[in-house]
Amino acid sequence: NDPFELEVYRTFVERWRRADQRFRYDELRAQPTEFFAKMLRGMGFGCTQDEAQRAAAYVGSTYHSSSGQTGGGSPDRPLSETRWAAPSEVLDVYLNDEHIRAFMAEQRWPTTRRGYDRGRLRRLAELIGAR
Repeated sequence: NDPFELEVYRTFVERWRRADQRFRYDELRAQPTEFFAKMLRGMGFGCTQDEAQRAAAYVGSTYHSSSGQTGGGSPDRPLSETRWAAPSEVLDVYLNDEHIRAFMAEQRWPTTRRGYDRGRLRRLAELIGAR
């Protein structure tokens, strides 16, 4: 009965705060080799520098349009970084939830609609540029 899965994300936030190891997409984008070394070690696997470098090279050369499919885009410009794909109603629900908004602030993510709403002219320019 939760069309926006708000409870799922609240649960995630609570588990995130208790976790011994935390992995952020921003770290993957900024320092992929270090990200994979930390992730594999945090999961209890050994990880050599070569293994971490190979994982980073794979991510740098292969675009996953979903967890199970490759292709359809560029690893340099993931879809999630080029446009806001969720309906505005979802954004409003998350931004109006104090727990989710606090988590977003901790992550240094925008906590106002303005941070996600690019405006009509910019969206039009993005659509034109995408074709």
